[in-house]
Amino acid sequence: MSRRSKIIALALAKSEITDSNAEDEHVNNRNNDVENNVPLERRMSPNFIETGNDLLSFKYNLRQRTPVKIQNDQTVSNESEEIYSPVVSEYLPPQENTPSVLTPDADTESINDEFIENYNNEQIEDILREIGTIINDKRGRHGTRKNAVPDQVKQSVRDHISQMPLVDSHYVRNRTCKQYLDEQLNFPILYKLYLEWMNEKHSDQVVATSRQYREIFKTDFNIDFNKPKKDQCPRCDLFKNSTETDKTKLEYEYALHIANKNVVRSLKDTDKHRAKHSDSVVTACYDLQKILNTPHSEVSVFYYKRKLATYNFTIYDMGKHKGYCYLWDETIGRKGSNEISSFVFDFIKTRVLEGYKEFNFYSDSCGGQNKNRTVFAMYAYASRIFNIHINHHFFEVAHSQSEGDAMHALIERRKKHKIIYVPQQWVTLIRCAKSSGEPYEVKEVNQDNILDFKQLLPCYKNWEHDVNHVKVSWSKIMHIHFISSLPNIIKFQYDYLSDNEMAINLAQDIKTVSLRAVTRRATKEPQNSEQELPISKAYNAPLPLSTAKYKDLISLCNSNAIPTIYHDYFINLPHVKTILPNNMTDSD
Repeated sequence: MSRRSKIIALALAKSEITDSNAEDEHVNNRNNDVENNVPLERRMSPNFIETGNDLLSFKYNLRQRTPVKIQNDQTVSNESEEIYSPVVSEYLPPQENTPSVLTPDADTESINDEFIENYNNEQIEDILREIGTIINDKRGRHGTRKNAVPDQVKQSVRDHISQMPLVDSHYVRNRTCKQYLDEQLNFPILYKLYLEWMNEKHSDQVVATSRQYREIFKTDFNIDFNKPKKDQCPRCDLFKNSTETDKTKLEYEYALHIANKNVVRSLKDTDKHRAKHSDSVVTACYDLQKILNTPHSEVSVFYYKRKLATYNFTIYDMGKHKGYCYLWDETIGRKGSNEISSFVFDFIKTRVLEGYKEFNFYSDSCGGQNKNRTVFAMYAYASRIFNIHINHHFFEVAHSQSEGDAMHALIERRKKHKIIYVPQQWVTLIRCAKSSGEPYEVKEVNQDNILDFKQLLPCYKNWEHDVNHVKVSWSKIMHIHFISSLPNIIKFQYDYLSDNEMAINLAQDIKTVSLRAVTRRATKEPQNSEQELPISKAYNAPLPLSTAKYKDLISLCNSNAIPTIYHDYFINLPHVKTILPNNMTDSD
């Protein structure tokens, strides 16, 4: 090794660039390239040299593009017009340009580690820089960026996005804390609204580009656009994305999950067939549609305002192929168990008058609306006073698609590009939604239609343990059964794969473990006072809006975004003096 080569090697060692393994590997690769007749130009190109390796960077920087004169067939270029040739020459920099300590005349043996230690870091960096080696990549490590987004521009984007009213997701509110913008919005519309807002409010300021707006939206906010879609099953996704080893562990639970999904759908098809061919059986599914915001329009000013929430509870009779809608706004009622119980009870009462004796309901497992004690108490009450059988089957979690979804999807399609100013106009839209077949029957709900079924709960003494003194897990129940001849007994199942049917006696504390004894005693016991108990109304006065929402609605009237003919309706809406906190949403 020459004196110069040894100095370079020791300098590289001090700068922690040397990598003997990489050197050997590169030499081997170079030999292989020669054997494979890889052209020299390709091997010398920057794309051919592996990036991310300091040693390879050092070796490549020893190569230099040499300016040469290119002679054309017609003209000869001047020296001032020299261009770089595509031919690459590999050589070490001229020795006369190197420091005197690196002259090749010195004794090679006199170069040692102690000699190199006499150089400080700056001198070594000068040596490495002179031979063409990059010490450190300092890109992005300085304090200034010429293309940085100004803070004023960032703040303008934040201010604009913060003005948008947020709603909770109707479909995944239990699985995420993310909040959503109105479903009519998307990035192009939102950015267009931003440009209009900046032109109106801050015309003298620099506006963000579309890319900058999108980046700030995604990084500074935990919000998204509300897109109606079916929930994905987390259990199915977990199994699908697992390794083969994990799939073996999850296989049994996954098989039960799929089996329950298929069994309940098979039961639904069977009950649906029975309802079509029987004058005494009703099979129906029900669900609450996502909020219908009122007023509804694509005018930009509506995006910035809180709106009146309108609710639509749908029941689809699978035997008669007919849909029923119960429509109300947030000043009339909420969307809890009393509302659901009242509308299902009204549906049962109407069909009982037509001679039906057996009811089979299907729904998802939403605890606040469908699977709760209030609904079960209503079932027990209806079964007793109407002398009917009631079955309720709950779909497997995240597999709750049913015929009722088609009602919601059709209404969602029909409302696109439509302008709705007051809740009564939703009634017209829903009634005219179907282009063929029997139209949906819409009932405009008032507070007389919402009953307080929660007052039935104290009439029953036992909600905790079944007849075998085992604690009942209401959230895991998949099938619940009410028989008119056993008014105080609820039969239930935790899954559809077992014929084992458990029971709970609501009337008294359990003293025995025999279901036969309990059912025999239940038929002999006098009926509870709830049979004669009149069910009172759940609300005695309209529910007030928050002041913030009321002001937004009135501002739409004042700007004539809402026509004058509808102003009285909004002005007379009940409201309170408390302002909605920033972390509250329209659905709270």
